Amino acid sequence: MDADKIKQFFIFHVEKMILVLVIAVSGFLVYSGLNKPLILSKNQPNVLAEDAKQVRASIDEDHNENVLAERNSTIDIVARTERRNQPVPAERYSLVNVLEQKSIDGSVRRSDPVLVPPRDLRMFGVAALIAKRSSTGTYEVTNLEAADAVEKVEKKVKKPTKRELRQMEMMMGGDMGGDMSGGYGMDSGMGYDSGMDMGGSMAGSMGSGRRLDAKFNFGFSPVATATGEKPVPEIMRFIAGTAVMPHKEMFEAFQLAFRDASGYLMQRDIPIYYNLQLERADVTGRSVDTLTDKDYAMVANRAMYLTYAKKYWSGFAKEIVPGEYRDNALTTYIPPILLDDYRPYTIHPLIPLEKPIPAYGAAAFAANAANTAAVDDNEPMIFATPGGGIAGGYGGGMDFSMDPMGMGNYGGYGMGTGGIGADPVDYKLIRFYDIENPSNPGSVRTGRLYVYRVRVSIMDPNFPMNPAIQPRGSTLAEDVYKRVADLTLAAEEAGGRTSAKNYDPRRGYVFERWTDWSEPSAPVSLPDKSEYFVGPITPATSKPATVGGRQVMYSRDEPSAKMVTTQFDDTYKVRVPMTINVTDGTVLSAKGTADVVDPITLEVKKLPDAEIITSTTVIDLDGGQPLEISAGEEMIQPALMLLFDNEGRLTVSDETSDQELYRIHSYADERGE
Repeated sequence: MDADKIKQFFIFHVEKMILVLVIAVSGFLVYSGLNKPLILSKNQPNVLAEDAKQVRASIDEDHNENVLAERNSTIDIVARTERRNQPVPAERYSLVNVLEQKSIDGSVRRSDPVLVPPRDLRMFGVAALIAKRSSTGTYEVTNLEAADAVEKVEKKVKKPTKRELRQMEMMMGGDMGGDMSGGYGMDSGMGYDSGMDMGGSMAGSMGSGRRLDAKFNFGFSPVATATGEKPVPEIMRFIAGTAVMPHKEMFEAFQLAFRDASGYLMQRDIPIYYNLQLERADVTGRSVDTLTDKDYAMVANRAMYLTYAKKYWSGFAKEIVPGEYRDNALTTYIPPILLDDYRPYTIHPLIPLEKPIPAYGAAAFAANAANTAAVDDNEPMIFATPGGGIAGGYGGGMDFSMDPMGMGNYGGYGMGTGGIGADPVDYKLIRFYDIENPSNPGSVRTGRLYVYRVRVSIMDPNFPMNPAIQPRGSTLAEDVYKRVADLTLAAEEAGGRTSAKNYDPRRGYVFERWTDWSEPSAPVSLPDKSEYFVGPITPATSKPATVGGRQVMYSRDEPSAKMVTTQFDDTYKVRVPMTINVTDGTVLSAKGTADVVDPITLEVKKLPDAEIITSTTVIDLDGGQPLEISAGEEMIQPALMLLFDNEGRLTVSDETSDQELYRIHSYADERGE
């Protein structure tokens, strides 16, 4: 039989073979079961029940005589009782010097409070004009000619709709009829005189004498210093930062450590902030998680900011944070920013603002003048009285040493900045800056990405700056006593606690205790010197067309919009604005004559041959379509632009967000637009 026949046999008879196999297995199982003995032959239910009753009965019988043996006591109870009744020899417990008085020290020792680090760093890149001190007061923009008068834009008179005509007819109680448009645009006493200055943004727009309206001056109003130095503009790029110090949490930690301890003194045993330190790490092309302490470089401390305020800046801007949320050691002065609004990068969302918020522009002139005088005459951050005592501290009866750093901040020593009281504020504002210095190789640089961290020092309550208020050694805990003893020895060898020999640029003075470093901030970089503001859009002209039997809208041209591009001029120290008509692919560079604002006098000057050079390109432009909210309305969608900026980033700008700054830099109000 060949292979094919065998294969065919299995194909046609496989079911029969399986059936035979199943029958054979079933027969084997039946046969095996028949050979098993019957369970009832050995295990009858009544027999099992009888066996269970017998077992229970045997359990219930008394078996004590079989398991309990007779117990015989071997203890002589009588002899033991007599021995216990014998008296105890008193000489073993006699007292020595029984008349000597023993005192028990129940006082609480002074420990070191737990210091809380700063939190929630917020960083901003800023490019702005500031007021710098000058002995001459001369600067380049004053040599420019006054700007020409702007040409007024004649407003098109809108013809009233039928609905508006009906409403006016109902209000006047008669049938007006006819074309009402002739009543508009004429000298009818309704305020539509084309010669009227609609915006009022510039005074004296007839040729020379144009000035920026004070309502558009959101920054510092500069004045001469008390020493006769005059303000001049300067371009300053910097990274600004704010953070919060958990003041209430720190205050409670001090109370926990000292309130019940010996020698408690409220004015000393509270958080008295003394200094701050700012460090920067370059994270260009690397992860923040890989940073170590060696990657951070010291940027600034409190003394550096004081130097800026006293010797370089011509005053400082009006403060906008309430005094109880500021501390002289933590909240640095606001630079004298000219023209621009400095509020976004000098406040923090966890810190409230003054109510009402201080005025800006001309209304803040007098306040800024007072601030400038304080910098020159009263040594800012120094609160020493003529006799050397700290104002408000200990009733003026103690002579406190002057601050060795020349800053004199004693926080809680009766000055209201240290948080004395039963209900201190939750946070104190920390404010700091990292200012670009092209001559310093270690300065912040363009095109680099940085993270920052900050820490704060507090005057050591167990080893204060002034030895006159030093707590007694007997009141200190053991570990604190050892630490203070070492500091005392080091201070004596160096010539005193405020001696320059006792100062370390990183650790500060011996009487300072530092918090841990804050968590690193989010990465930030210096901004470009250019800014862009989107203006009104002109939509593409479209008409219906039939393509493949379907009606589509066909655009005969591209949408266009106006943009104001501004850039700082390094020669004249001004912001140069130029209006550019843009479409898709437009590079935001321009050349021509520009009207610039003198940031000191607010006069508008004419800058010939002005040039703005950027590589920022308009990638896409959208908007301009009718909104059709209601019949007869002519509102359109605002312009929306996608830009590829100088740093290679894609950014989105829109007409709604940029409207105010666009109108200011394009002099729209002055033109009557």
